[in-house]
Amino acid sequence: MGWSRDRQYRFGEGVCRVYAQNDPKFPDGALWELSNCVYDLESENPEAMRGSTQVGTTAMADVVSGLFDYKEGTKLLASAENGLFYEYAGSDWAAGTGARATSNSTTDGVRWNGTMFYSATDADSIMCLGNGVDAPAKYDGTDFKALGGSLSATANFPVAWQNRVWWASGSTLLGSATNDCENYTASAGGININVYRGTGDITGLAAFARHLFIFKRHAIFVIAPTATFNDLNVENVSLSVGCTSHRSIDDTETGTSLIFKSERGLDAIVPGGGSSGFSVANISRFVRPILDRTNPAQDGVSWGLFNLKRLEYYYTYATGTQAVPKEGLIANVSRQSKPYRWTQWAQPNLTA
Repeated sequence: MGWSRDRQYRFGEGVCRVYAQNDPKFPDGALWELSNCVYDLESENPEAMRGSTQVGTTAMADVVSGLFDYKEGTKLLASAENGLFYEYAGSDWAAGTGARATSNSTTDGVRWNGTMFYSATDADSIMCLGNGVDAPAKYDGTDFKALGGSLSATANFPVAWQNRVWWASGSTLLGSATNDCENYTASAGGININVYRGTGDITGLAAFARHLFIFKRHAIFVIAPTATFNDLNVENVSLSVGCTSHRSIDDTETGTSLIFKSERGLDAIVPGGGSSGFSVANISRFVRPILDRTNPAQDGVSWGLFNLKRLEYYYTYATGTQAVPKEGLIANVSRQSKPYRWTQWAQPNLTA
């Protein structure tokens, strides 16, 4: 009697593009192409991505240039390239109100960034907003207004850390007074630190592992928690690898890595190693040929987002000569002590 064999295939290693498929070094379980598929946490078998749901029925009048969560889902806020702000309270999008709801930059590619923090002026938490072109703005739950504190229009990348809001303007790091995002005077405790002048402008900021990370295009610096701040608090993490898109920076929220887009692909800051206590590791080696298709001139419109429930980092970017994101990659980070697994994401024109 003959044996009947049921062949089993394992495709648990994600996309690999650094070896030809007939190369003996091509990893067992890897795939050359895996579009619109994901892994369910530690699963060894990819599955089709689920669909998406449109938020609201009214489309905004131009390309969306920023999306923000106000007070943990109380409202959603959006900016668009027509210079307007919008808000969503649960039923549909509506044009924002207030002096700063209109007449903002209409330049293609300008992106807004934001963070929630407490304002002594409003005696409440507000959304702080900046794009490096217009004077910083705020949303107080009702209106979009000018942010107090007389920050320069070039101030951008607001991040909350150690009871302050931090901004970057050129190569200068600016910190608010403690517990007041609308006061930056030195007498009130505001901070002004020049970060290694001559090494370029700051391209991104992030709070991770109790530290504040300052990114330039070819360098990364860090400040440890401290009661006083000056340029002596700034330490090197890398003087060769930097960040090309503030919006690509996101914490895996497992405390293990801070992912960002660099000129060589996607990298991660991880605790341990180096005099600063952190080191930089490239995480995108297996998909480097795919990332080589990106349009570096439009790195500023690329963005990344970490999905904690699924343990996935989504990154979408412009390709060729395109000016908006056209494709993406998904990194599954669920397997501890193993490389990230990559799949492809073919959903174009996701701008925020």
